[in-house]
Amino acid sequence: MNTLLLAGFILACFLLTVRLGGLVCAYAGRCWEQSLARSSKRSAALALLPLALGVAIALSIVPISALVGACHCLSHPHHLHLCFEHAGFSWSLVAVVLAGLLALSFALVELAVLFSQFVRTHRWLQAAAGPSVQRAGIAVVLADRLGMRAVTVGLVKPRVVIGEALWAKLSADQREAVVAHEHAHAVRRDPMTLLVLSVVACLMPKSAGSLVTAWRRAAELACDAEAADAIGDRFTLADALVR
Repeated sequence: MNTLLLAGFILACFLLTVRLGGLVCAYAGRCWEQSLARSSKRSAALALLPLALGVAIALSIVPISALVGACHCLSHPHHLHLCFEHAGFSWSLVAVVLAGLLALSFALVELAVLFSQFVRTHRWLQAAAGPSVQRAGIAVVLADRLGMRAVTVGLVKPRVVIGEALWAKLSADQREAVVAHEHAHAVRRDPMTLLVLSVVACLMPKSAGSLVTAWRRAAELACDAEAADAIGDRFTLADALVR
């Protein structure tokens, strides 16, 4: 019983720390909005900070014997100390565990919704995918259902997908600009980063979703800059983005 309570207590401390940290980091993100917009790395680090804090707190509670294979209590019986491994049953401990289970239930619901959206989007894009063309040495998949949008998809091998309607309306230079922008997302592995940040956000309150939004904004600006450097014309890039 004590072992189950200890495991639940560790899980509760992890989840509650992540949720509280998410609120604090979301507030910090609003305060540092301008600074974070200039760096997607700083935005990602701030979004992942609550998870790192939760892991640190959880590891600090894990019994020493679970890490090194020996009970540390036997090595210093001459003074009083706290030891969750040898703690007795307490209702306060049960209350913390129940709070953790409640937080876990919220997180599991959010993760289920995220997974469902991911699967639906993947199937939709597979069904919408059409012919593939080459632009500036980059393979581009045209999708009839994507309309006036361009996206980068794929976790292991990201690929650029552009709506056929958008492709038809763009000039040759504008096509190069859009492809350069989306290719920058692929090189940066932004789809993978977005998935990781979205999963972490499921462990935090909904208000902490602004951390993911801040990262996406910073990532878009970074890809704009890389695309402008690649084609050497910021005005063409801006015109393509407006379209």
